Amino acid sequence: SEREWVKFANVEGMAELNSLQPVQVLEKSMYCFTVDVDSTSFGKYKRENLAKFASCTEVKVPKTLEFRSLEECLQDPGEIAAVDFDKCDVYSQLHLAFRALDAYRIKKNKLPAARNENDLKEILQLAEKINSTLKTPLEKINATLLATFVNNAKPVLVQMASIFGGIVGQEVMKAVSGKLHPLFQWMYFD
Repeated sequence: SEREWVKFANVEGMAELNSLQPVQVLEKSMYCFTVDVDSTSFGKYKRENLAKFASCTEVKVPKTLEFRSLEECLQDPGEIAAVDFDKCDVYSQLHLAFRALDAYRIKKNKLPAARNENDLKEILQLAEKINSTLKTPLEKINATLLATFVNNAKPVLVQMASIFGGIVGQEVMKAVSGKLHPLFQWMYFD
């Protein structure tokens, strides 16, 4: 988990705290916290001006994220953000299903028809072909999952659109506020 960082201001006596760069919070409880500072050489804390309060402000320290290219991620998705921890094994199957669907769409210039056996067979063949080129191929393609995926590739699902709208809104708020970091690389929601 990400640690919190704080900066002090208007501390009397231990004025050295005021000039420090943001310091990391090591532990915290309901009413106090511990920071990563060696204060043995600092002056003695005192509060002379009762009208002036010391402050401690949480500071967001910039974090650099390095994203891999789409081409690299298509070959090896790496870590996929888990939405449902009961289905962690499904995400790599979904990654392959989306790749096969995209290959089908490019080849035929259309999405597959629901419950069309010919379309399903062709997408399964594409999935097997793509799987053989992956950096870490799947041991077995889940044909049942792929069939469900293909049968639902064309309809517009209002419920899914609202969920994705919420996720996009959350990601925009992260970008605007500077708090937290964005989803990293992949997330599949089923």
